[in-house]
Amino acid sequence: MRKVLEMLQYKYVDSVLNETNSYICRKQATVKHILLIICIFISAFLSAEAQDYREIIRNNPAWAASNLYQYVYSETVDTPAPKGYKPFYINHYGRHGSRYMSSSVESDAVREVFAYAEAEGLLTEAGKMFWRDAGIVLEEQNGAVGMLTSKGAEELYGIGERMGRRFSLIFKGDRFRKTVKCVSSTSPRCLISMTKFTDGLKDWIKGLEYCYITGADHYAYLAYHPEPEEGLIVSGDKEMAFRRAESLPELLFAHFFTETDWIKDFVGGDIYWFERRLYQFACVGQLTDYGKCLLEYFPEEPLVKNWEARNARFYVAYANSKELPHYATQVATPLLKKIIGRIDLALQHGSPVAADLCFGHDVTLMPLISHIGIRGMHERLSFEEVNGRWDSAEFIGMGSNIQFVFYRNNKGDILVKILYNEKETDIPALKTFQGPYYRWEDLRNYLVQSIS
Repeated sequence: MRKVLEMLQYKYVDSVLNETNSYICRKQATVKHILLIICIFISAFLSAEAQDYREIIRNNPAWAASNLYQYVYSETVDTPAPKGYKPFYINHYGRHGSRYMSSSVESDAVREVFAYAEAEGLLTEAGKMFWRDAGIVLEEQNGAVGMLTSKGAEELYGIGERMGRRFSLIFKGDRFRKTVKCVSSTSPRCLISMTKFTDGLKDWIKGLEYCYITGADHYAYLAYHPEPEEGLIVSGDKEMAFRRAESLPELLFAHFFTETDWIKDFVGGDIYWFERRLYQFACVGQLTDYGKCLLEYFPEEPLVKNWEARNARFYVAYANSKELPHYATQVATPLLKKIIGRIDLALQHGSPVAADLCFGHDVTLMPLISHIGIRGMHERLSFEEVNGRWDSAEFIGMGSNIQFVFYRNNKGDILVKILYNEKETDIPALKTFQGPYYRWEDLRNYLVQSIS
């Protein structure tokens, strides 16, 4: 959608310029008037783009789940590789699939408030409907906090199966490259994601040898958390300041409860924290086996405000934010060094490795793609600039992944293309060799210099 709007914006600006040139000839308009006309058109289109996420959320409330949105795959077409080049190796880093809440804090708060309201007869009709479905989600999640859901397992199986189908030549084209190295975070949801991914690959490609690795040493770079976690501190402060200024908890509570005066005392005095917990719990409904989108019960304006708060917070915490210009690089560097090192080993003559697969978390993937500067992640934005220009559901939903696919010709020349969420992408700061394909030497130099 953003690309379409950009194209329309450019076309309209060109149209305005053409009309303005004609106007100059006919009316001898001043430069000031010309610039004013152009600014009006540009502002109108920027405003339309900024409001576009409202329409998306209106049509699909689940989108407001931000980084808790489910993985969605849509068919894509590969740009043909330059003549003579064939794929022979792939390097992958992916987030785990859809999961339950990562802690019980949000779930416990929602359970306590709604159970009390039900007992006291304080639920509206909308509140009763929400609590009925929320209760089913809570029961399903019981004993499985932080774990992968069946939907998450299906997502990762699909990504693995498509890799095997799409790049079968990697695994069948060289009789010596039959090893798939798999490294996972120690988190159970990542370990199961790794297993389901390779199940999908195995069902498409037979005869491969798999090496599975995990442990604290690997967790240290797959899910690197600097101390102190400056990203969480700064972004959390920004989010709560936004919530206190912009969010509408009273409107949300009035939608679910017939009376609302009791809520502040019941939740310990801070209605904004409870609103946040209620929203975050509701985000995972779509990810469960039950599969009900609990966000559908939210009024539109409070839902949009909750998305705005979380979307901007996530960017500041883990991307190229103006508030924390070096934080993404700090988090991404240990992982990127490992990726480059594994690629170097795999490209050596006689290497048996067809694929290196890593399974981790959004809090590392997001800094990685931000530091690399793939398209859509290459801008540097402040908290106030994020919404309308970047979307967490699109870029860092469940199962999100980056893949480096390597191609080689008979001369031994190596090209690589980057896939993000299984779609071709590029790095605006680095010129490609042809189409989406980079010379590996160029991309490697770019990556090494970025962390040197």
